[in-house]
Amino acid sequence: MSGDGQQQAVVTDGTGDVWSEERKIPEPASGEALIRVSAIGICGSDIGLIEGEGPPWTDYPVVLGHEVAGEIVDLGEGVDHLEIGQRVALHGFVFCGTCASCRDGRYYQCDELKEIGFTVDGGYRKYAAWPAYTLTPLPDDVSDIEASQIDSAGCTLHALQRIQTSFTDTAAVLGPGSIGLYGVQLLRAQGVNDIILTGTPQGGGTTRRNANGQRLRRRSRRGDYGPHGRARRRRLR
Repeated sequence: MSGDGQQQAVVTDGTGDVWSEERKIPEPASGEALIRVSAIGICGSDIGLIEGEGPPWTDYPVVLGHEVAGEIVDLGEGVDHLEIGQRVALHGFVFCGTCASCRDGRYYQCDELKEIGFTVDGGYRKYAAWPAYTLTPLPDDVSDIEASQIDSAGCTLHALQRIQTSFTDTAAVLGPGSIGLYGVQLLRAQGVNDIILTGTPQGGGTTRRNANGQRLRRRSRRGDYGPHGRARRRRLR
């Protein structure tokens, strides 16, 4: 695909403003893949970025969006593990691969870490070129919309893989945002039966149920988890 075309991208500068502006369709550099975005989520952190509440390393102005699924339409030089036409999901960390943290498998603590949608332009546009290693091919039975949530679900799974759980445990999940709800479902999948979900869901106090339709115990204290009722998240240290 030629990089001569133009597209619209959604941009914020962190002052409460968000707008659409014309951007060039990128050409994939060596080691990159160009994707056509097919589904993208609106994360609570996107709202925070607009309001200037993003992490201190945010590089404004920035194209929003890191919960992305799409289709590969072009490949840069040296990319041989992906194919044009493949459906992929994004994980948003761009890392060096050579520092001590990367060599230890902790690329999310890379000395030169960049984050798509924060310090690298994100997916609120039709076409985006990112390092090929940030894209994971999808099976046919996973929809584009489901795939756009792999980044969020993966953050939650990573946290739970750092602890041991048992069916005799009582688990508390702080915040009924998407990360918290993924936490509930993943804890249930690990066999934990007694789960307490705390916080105030935006839009009212509806009863929460897990993926199996079982009622969850919910304790609420208004205002504990920020103006958008979302769980705080991002990097684990």
